[in-house]
Amino acid sequence: MTFANHDFSFNQNDLVPSSINNVITNLIRDVSYIDLHQSYNFITNNIYYSYYTDITNVRSFNNIQNSLVSIELPEIKNSEFRSSSALYIDILYIVKDNANNINTINRKLIINKSNDGPKFYYYKANELEYQKLSNTSLPPTLTIDDNITVATLKAELTNLITLIDPRLSTSDIYLQPYMSKAAFDIFYSRAIVGIDVINIYDLTRSTIPYATYDVSNNRFIDYFNFTTQGGQELANISKILLDIGTYTLEYISRASTITNSITSQSRTLIVNAAIIEEEVKPIVTHCCYPKVEYKPIQDNYKLGSQNTLKMRRSKFVINRNR
Repeated sequence: MTFANHDFSFNQNDLVPSSINNVITNLIRDVSYIDLHQSYNFITNNIYYSYYTDITNVRSFNNIQNSLVSIELPEIKNSEFRSSSALYIDILYIVKDNANNINTINRKLIINKSNDGPKFYYYKANELEYQKLSNTSLPPTLTIDDNITVATLKAELTNLITLIDPRLSTSDIYLQPYMSKAAFDIFYSRAIVGIDVINIYDLTRSTIPYATYDVSNNRFIDYFNFTTQGGQELANISKILLDIGTYTLEYISRASTITNSITSQSRTLIVNAAIIEEEVKPIVTHCCYPKVEYKPIQDNYKLGSQNTLKMRRSKFVINRNR
């Protein structure tokens, strides 16, 4: 067996069921000559191959039995790359004939370290599942009132948004569009990555951020209303100072500790005018109160004179004569 000596390489994250056929096809095309002393159609469907699935490191293989040619890819761990972005690996081509004579050829090729970054998820509480986000699978539009505080806006921006670094786990469930809460808690609770910043763009005015929420440092910077100062940090109790309208949010992740890559995710923000309800005064159910008659004010002198000694005697004499 001889090779074409093409400058051929593949990526670490190609070692998954959806991409492995492309890898095997390229490995076959890299063979320029094979001597089996018999006719043999050297294609993917006629060979046996095995590989270790990316992240899970589970050995996988096809179901071709008694193949005359086999291709075996080695197990590759993140730690083997160290600080390098590429790695030489030994790929085994095993050739045998009908007499069961076996020849093993070692082929060195380059595998590139995965450049995957953190994955964004939106937690759907009613369904108890996480939706993987992308440019075609956006989170729900965030709607707020224009009179809320900065503290409330911070909480709304980060609520239900979660990021994971799949390379900090041993599961490949992240390849699916949805993940149950139970699976997330088991496989990814220790793979959570924080949000670095959230930029707020008003694209009708400029491509420069209207404001930025620096999540890592818990700072909200307003650029639009404080252009002469290069932006102004707003306190949590301040109003958000966002005009009524539609904005674009740009979530930026922290870097993966494995690949050093970052990812971003867009979202729509709508700011509505707050509806202020006027205080309703109680309705009076009666028109007037009962009539009150007041007696004349009594003179203290006259009231006291009734108790003098002469007045008591006179009352006694009068009563005896009746």
